[in-house]
Order: sequence, then C-alpha cells, then structure tokens
Amino acid sequence: MLIVLIGTLSSNERKIANDFTLLSSSGEYNEASNLMHDALKKEFTLDDFEKAFKNSQPYIETSFKSINIENSVTTLEGTAKTADNCSSKLYFEILEDKIISFNISPLC
Repeated sequence: MLIVLIGTLSSNERKIANDFTLLSSSGEYNEASNLMHDALKKEFTLDDFEKAFKNSQPYIETSFKSINIENSVTTLEGTAKTADNCSSKLYFEILEDKIISFNISPLC
C-alpha cells in the first residue's frame, strides 16, 4: 500500500524530471528552464544549458527507482537512456512542482 501511495504522490514529480531530462538533451532549453525554481534559473541560465547539453545525445527514456518525499521535497534517483543505449544517472529534488536541484551524469 505504501509503495502505491508514494508512486501516486510522486507521479507529477516523475513527469517533471522526465520532461526536463528529455527537453534538456534535445535542445529545448527554454521549455526545460520553465520546470526549474526561479532561484535555480538564476544559477543555471539558458547559456549554461547550451554549454552543458550542446554535445549530449538526446535521451529517449527515463526510469526512477528511488523516490523519497520528506519536508515537502521529493527526491528522485534513476537513469536515462539514449537510442544507442548510453545510460546516465539522474538525481532531482523537486519542491512545489519546481526543480530545485538536479544532476545528470555522465552526459551521453
């Protein structure tokens, strides 16, 4: 029952992290940036997006195996894969439907 509840409570956060990963790696930086908290947008600008992701391959799928909800922050950990099966580790912290921290490594 608890697993189903966590899965249900985190479905929007999983979608946000998935969309962010796919958009960022496909060059859709404005759309990806809209998923971030305003404070993070100041730290990670559109120029930073381009520098970080311009040589990456587009991811086609994500999977989140670790989900933790604590103090209104949802933490997601998982993997992303490209069409040629390159994998990256994903880490996201989401507060009130906005990404406050993320890490995708290594970039494919």
